Amino acid sequence: MAIFIISVLGVSDTGSAAKETWVKEKPEATSFRLKDLTAVITVKIKNNDNNVQYFKIGHVYQGSLSENSTIKWLIQWTDPAALKMVKSRSPELGGDYGWKIKPGETKTVSFGLQATGDMGEIPSYIVNVESLYG
Repeated sequence: MAIFIISVLGVSDTGSAAKETWVKEKPEATSFRLKDLTAVITVKIKNNDNNVQYFKIGHVYQGSLSENSTIKWLIQWTDPAALKMVKSRSPELGGDYGWKIKPGETKTVSFGLQATGDMGEIPSYIVNVESLYG
């Protein structure tokens, strides 16, 4: 995700620092159109509990799409292999997967995600919201 805040600092003719000046952006020049978005995430997890815990991969993450919209992801791969969870928040996206973490265990896991819908097959824009109303 990219957020652009453009500011210009200058020096006056007398050599003293000038005030900060904000430049109005043109959304058509500073927005990004994204499609086929992928992500690779690596996480180190430590179970500080006395019981086995599970670290679960989510399919839906808040994004910079329209208001109250999310980016939906399909799990492409996991390392090490993940277990399919019994309960799923997003069964329509293939079910949830995760790793068993034993008491006191520290585990490093990686997984690859591919966006579906907006930013997947459907191109979407990321734009600095302030430039639209500035």
